[in-house]
Amino acid sequence: MSWQRVLWREWRATGDAEFAGRLFRVLGSEPAGVLATLTLLPIGAVLGALLAALVWLIYLNAPAWRMPWMWQFYHDTLFDLMEQGALTGAAVMLLTRLLAWSRFTTTWWLNSLLAWPLTHVRLFVDFFRFLWFLVTTTFHLALLCFPVGAGVAVVGMMMSGWLNDPTKTMPTRYGLVALAALLLFAFLVADIVNAIKKKRLSWAMFALMCGLIGAAPIYLKWGERALYPYAAVVLLGIECAVWLHALIAGSYRNRIYDRRGLWWWWWPRPKPPAVETAMREAARAHPPAKEAWGKTMEELDARKAVPLTVSPLLSAIGHPLWSERFASRQLLIHLGGPAMEPLAQRLTDRAQRREIRRLLAAVSHDTCRRLGHDAARLLCPNCQTKCVARQAAGFRYYGCRTCGQSRDFLDGEVVLMLDSLMPDARQRTPSAILVNWLRDNTLIDYDRIVIAHASEFEVERFGMLMGNDADDYRTERRKRIPVLVACPLEENALRVLRSIFGQVSMVDQRGVRDGA
Repeated sequence: MSWQRVLWREWRATGDAEFAGRLFRVLGSEPAGVLATLTLLPIGAVLGALLAALVWLIYLNAPAWRMPWMWQFYHDTLFDLMEQGALTGAAVMLLTRLLAWSRFTTTWWLNSLLAWPLTHVRLFVDFFRFLWFLVTTTFHLALLCFPVGAGVAVVGMMMSGWLNDPTKTMPTRYGLVALAALLLFAFLVADIVNAIKKKRLSWAMFALMCGLIGAAPIYLKWGERALYPYAAVVLLGIECAVWLHALIAGSYRNRIYDRRGLWWWWWPRPKPPAVETAMREAARAHPPAKEAWGKTMEELDARKAVPLTVSPLLSAIGHPLWSERFASRQLLIHLGGPAMEPLAQRLTDRAQRREIRRLLAAVSHDTCRRLGHDAARLLCPNCQTKCVARQAAGFRYYGCRTCGQSRDFLDGEVVLMLDSLMPDARQRTPSAILVNWLRDNTLIDYDRIVIAHASEFEVERFGMLMGNDADDYRTERRKRIPVLVACPLEENALRVLRSIFGQVSMVDQRGVRDGA
């Protein structure tokens, strides 16, 4: 998967403006791609269908401009025309993008999909907000007095064709008004309570109430005259328009990309190591990316080179800046085993539980990938113990069985030597770590024992100390450890070895010096 796609997927899942700003400077001019083009087709279809419906209404009802109650409505004709308009709109949208393919960048796509409409909606809403009571009320009155009211009501008409029955019209009218009034009052009270809690006031619900107050009297007047059964449906369309107006106005007060989860929904969020790999690849291949994230990666490498503490990294998981959250995630994954138990303890935090589980899974995957295949050959240089599989909150990971670290290991079979002729306490061969017990009797996790040159006393002392080792891991493995004896020993010494280790063999002395 390309680094561009990984970074877009991370942007979709993060809420940080800093990362978004850097990403758009780097990738805003990149081609948007085929899938992005396909997402515009439904928009073209909707616009085409609405335009076809508007043209149909204007053409069919041209003589009735001054008498809205005389408007005609034919379901079949309208639906056929809207279907053709939807197909035409989608085709035109696709054609325009194909003709401008070289200029169809990600920025253009997002602006077409989100930024441009919301920018103009903001101007539209700000205009209403400036005039507040007067324009909000006048707007809904105008919807009833001019043909645009019927245009707005098309959706409501299609959904409420059963209102054609005049016997149902009158109670439905007053019932809709009463229900709308109750709902709006409930929402208004809830909004006021919410405004008090957050120390702010929302104007959208108040505008909604003004719209209802402005529309209800004329609607009731229409009901008294019983001029046309569709009057109730017109009001339903008007109220839908008011709700949409309030919804858009309220949503725009958030950041423009707060709904970014809808974009690239077909891509799952990348794993944290994949994000770091993508950023490094981008910095190498793309000069703007190096300028955007080069310093971040240098700081990350510098922090990886020094000892890390878990507590500050856990605190930074909820940092408001994406760069700090990113660094803490990557450093916790780099730390590996020591971070697993503290992370598992943080699962009780509901706000961060999802992110914690992602980190636990990432550490598990990273340690299993690096250490899982050769764990039996890895020895912690600090604890002298093996790397083993461990568990934390149901996640399997690998680390030193004593300290839990999963970064620094010695690779090779550990051969415990008893060799008085071996000059050093330890030697490395291409496939083994030779530890001369006669010069270094530190307890260690061993895989094999070779007795090359040792006295009876040294062998018996060695056997007694190994037999008294209370470590459960070494005790459980002891009966499976092979012991190779390459020097003459009395039967008593061999008996001691067999009673402790179980697999004692006499071998030729040649080759035992190198662990063979």
